[in-house]
Amino acid sequence: MDEIESQAEPQAPDAPVDATKEVVPPAFGADAAPRGLANLVRIVSLVIGDAVVFVVFAFIGMKSHSENVTPSSLFIVAAPFALAWFVVSPFIGGYKREMDANPRVTLRSTAQAWLASWPLALIIRGLIDNQWPPLTFALITLVTNMILLLGWRGSYAWLKRNRKHR
Repeated sequence: MDEIESQAEPQAPDAPVDATKEVVPPAFGADAAPRGLANLVRIVSLVIGDAVVFVVFAFIGMKSHSENVTPSSLFIVAAPFALAWFVVSPFIGGYKREMDANPRVTLRSTAQAWLASWPLALIIRGLIDNQWPPLTFALITLVTNMILLLGWRGSYAWLKRNRKHR
């Protein structure tokens, strides 16, 4: 249906209404959800998955150091990494739409976004602890979060791509 047919034609106030014409707003496809809603669902899904990654990272780290794990302690440990990620990654392409169709683009964008977010995460962590994190900690956070983010987002993109090809 072209755009001209999809918009209601202006009619005189006394003219009879033609009920046979379908009026479809341009933002909606005839058989699809609104583009804005689909994009919102995609972004919310990614944000939730990303948050889970940082909580998993915090859990692994705390357990490996035999620390007591509570919801508040998980939040405190995960927060610097999640905050840095959510601040930096959107500007580096961490949430661009093209990632859904191509796992390679997803992996590349995710790696670039984490590499850009990582220094800020260490700065935030250092401010919370009042000391600069040791080099071993910095490298472990770089590698572990990279593996977790790439695993989660690569799986997400692969599933989205295969779902579209059905």
